[in-house]
Amino acid sequence: MEFAPSLVIDFDPPIVWNGKSIPSIELREPMAMEVVKAQVELKGTPDSTIKWGIALICAVTGEPRQVIEQMPISKVMIGINYLSDFLNGGPVTGES
Repeated sequence: MEFAPSLVIDFDPPIVWNGKSIPSIELREPMAMEVVKAQVELKGTPDSTIKWGIALICAVTGEPRQVIEQMPISKVMIGINYLSDFLNGGPVTGES
């Protein structure tokens, strides 16, 4: 399975945090340790998947959690779906 090497998510209007205007973020394939660190957010609560996604987006982009929490939920879900594709893997292949 091939994946897009990166995904840019644009914000209109830009997110403003700590005096900085952030017009977009760029996601890439997460490293194993970034996924492991984000797993601490999975605690079986209804919001744990969103918290996990936010933590992973933070790890991949280097943006602080306060910035990612200001993203519209539709954009957070786009990011989560992109990153999740790397974790789901492709179809199993073998002899037919």
